[in-house]
Amino acid sequence: MVGVREYKPDDFRRKSTIEWYDNLLAVKPNDTGLLYARGATLAKMGDGEEALRSFDMVTSLDPNHIKGWDAKAKIFYRIGRFDEALICFNRLIELDPQDETFWYGKGETLTKLGRYKDALDCYTYAIELNQNYTDAWTGKGNALMMLKSPRKPKKPKKKPADKKELSKVAEKMESLDDALKCFVEALKKNPNHAKAMEGKGLALCEMGKIEEGLKDLDMASKVDPEDMEILVNKGKVLTKLGKGDEAKHTFNKIMEAPFSYNVTYDPDCWVAKGLACFELDRYDDSMEFYDKALVINPDDPRAWYGKGDALTKLGEYTQAIKCYEKAIQVKPRSDEAWHGKGTAQRYSGQTEEALWSYDKSIEINPRNVEAWYDKGTLLTVIQKFSDTLECFVQVLDINPYHKGALKRKEEVEKRLKKEEDIKTDAKNQKDIIQKKEASTDDLLSKARRLITAKRYNKALEIYNELLKRDTDNPDAWNRMADLLSKMGRYTEAMSCYEMAIKVKNKKRSGGLDNENAKNEMQRLLRSTRALFEKTDKSPSPVIKVEKTAIPEKPEARKTDVKPRKVTGRILRGSKVVHSKKVKIRLNDLDSDDKNIISAILEGARSVPAMSEGLGIPIAAC
Repeated sequence: MVGVREYKPDDFRRKSTIEWYDNLLAVKPNDTGLLYARGATLAKMGDGEEALRSFDMVTSLDPNHIKGWDAKAKIFYRIGRFDEALICFNRLIELDPQDETFWYGKGETLTKLGRYKDALDCYTYAIELNQNYTDAWTGKGNALMMLKSPRKPKKPKKKPADKKELSKVAEKMESLDDALKCFVEALKKNPNHAKAMEGKGLALCEMGKIEEGLKDLDMASKVDPEDMEILVNKGKVLTKLGKGDEAKHTFNKIMEAPFSYNVTYDPDCWVAKGLACFELDRYDDSMEFYDKALVINPDDPRAWYGKGDALTKLGEYTQAIKCYEKAIQVKPRSDEAWHGKGTAQRYSGQTEEALWSYDKSIEINPRNVEAWYDKGTLLTVIQKFSDTLECFVQVLDINPYHKGALKRKEEVEKRLKKEEDIKTDAKNQKDIIQKKEASTDDLLSKARRLITAKRYNKALEIYNELLKRDTDNPDAWNRMADLLSKMGRYTEAMSCYEMAIKVKNKKRSGGLDNENAKNEMQRLLRSTRALFEKTDKSPSPVIKVEKTAIPEKPEARKTDVKPRKVTGRILRGSKVVHSKKVKIRLNDLDSDDKNIISAILEGARSVPAMSEGLGIPIAAC
């Protein structure tokens, strides 16, 4: 890019040179050579805006003036107007697509705009045009460094890493290896290339080779002591490693470094000093340096979000958010600006907005450690511990030395384990209670389904299981009796009905009342009906028990039907159920059947009212 230097005594001679150019241009206003010379002189003097006006006139008069477009591109790049610089480089490539420096310049501009994949393509093409182009090799390495982690966030797993997870780690290391190879190639061609040394040092630090990486950064700083960006990067590495004293020493070097060029033209030095003051906790001084950078370039996103960081530390959250928004307006894909905005929103109580800003920062740069960490810290406050753990795992995946993440991850894991244990205990207790309460109903329902499917033996097994658990379950005894009756096992059915009566009588302190006795004896009667139907062999049955439901008012029945002789009645709800007189021929019954009838009669004798309710004559008892 265009180089600049400090004013010297002969700069006054240059001012007179500008006047000389102006006098000549008054005579020849469209002379592109004079205009270009005037712009180059102004650029060397540090007057970038006036120089741009001269170069604009050159390219307007001659759209194919390569030097004019090249000078414009470099000035735009220097003052941070990268979109306009990109337009100039694109025009240069149209004019001369075989010039590798134009492809390199476009790659550098795209890198500043965060378009790393496009930048990588430009660097690669520049290297194809010139294999010895060390700047292009360095630029390609830097692009690969920025593209090394496009992975989606991974969720923490308790199990050891599987093959898929190991392949992701291998892919990350492979990308770093490729970047390192580019820096090594550049240094082979030029051993004193400061930027290649810096890139190599940063790559080694990312790979965990900290000592080797710091040595390369020190060497780069010695080769080019005027490049404060190298010291800034070294200070950041030391800060990430938790080496605060060494980091402060590095930032102090930045503050003590003299300017070797015209600072009124280049905002980089002010931005570097502003960052150094911030790291040294000198927030007011930091804002002052950032303001100086903004005077040179009002659209410098680094100065805007740097100033926002200082304001956040000073508690001026509203003003800080405005600075971050200005940086985002200039550079929408600035992960630093989105991260800073999220932090200011967090401290001002805007929780949801802060989380959204953190997510935006991480989306742009998945390796923004502090964005992951601050998001995790905020999620801890609102007690979303599962998401919190994911954030701290990501932090440690990028920087295994992050002390804050190591500590908070351990705390969150303990909290999650405790909550999981509580949930498990509660669930177990709930399951035990539900199983205890619902097991009987579930088994009865299952038995009903089996009976519907005519799988009687299976249903009988379920009733036996129920009665093993609780022999005082009258419902189970009744249902089992019904099933045995359906299966023709009447003697066993009668025994079950009797057990149901005994169980209910046992559970009642007041004894067996008449109404319930009627219901239970009616169950016995249903069984005997089936028995009588089995013994009847004549066309006109001697024994036939029927139940005919009629309205409550007998006179409402049809008159052509002969009334039946009724000896008793059973009340069921709002209906009156009548039964015919029962005549029993005992000689037709076997010994078991006689026992059944005897049981019925015995029940009727014990409860005289029952004989009337069931329609059994008292004399029969």
